[in-house]
Amino acid sequence: FVIALGQCALAGAFATYYWAMKKPDDIPRYPLFTAFGRAIRYHTGSLAFGSLIIALIQMFKIVLEYLNHRLKRTENTLSKFLQCCLRCCFWCLENAIKFLNRNAYIMIAIYGRNFCRSAKDAFNLLMRNVLKVAVTDEV
Repeated sequence: FVIALGQCALAGAFATYYWAMKKPDDIPRYPLFTAFGRAIRYHTGSLAFGSLIIALIQMFKIVLEYLNHRLKRTENTLSKFLQCCLRCCFWCLENAIKFLNRNAYIMIAIYGRNFCRSAKDAFNLLMRNVLKVAVTDEV
């Protein structure tokens, strides 16, 4: 949740500067504190919901690690293969959701919509600009 709050506050501060019509006059004296206050006051539920999704995925990963630890002594190749596949899938899912959440938090800070709407808008924006995202996200 703290990471989500920081991402949303930073995005809000940058958005305030970017969309200010008259640069020195329309920017608040402390834009980061203003954006932080706005995130706390209006977007706490959305940030908590996004954090809950990540927490649930991490909980499933912990359960898988526990099962992996318990099944380590067995010689069942199929079980080891399935465990490996599941761990890989949950790792990919967690990273994809973290990436989508980060972009949803940015949309929340810019437009002030709820988490689900912001995640949908972020996903659509990312899909429309897949090549740009692939190039600039790693830079």
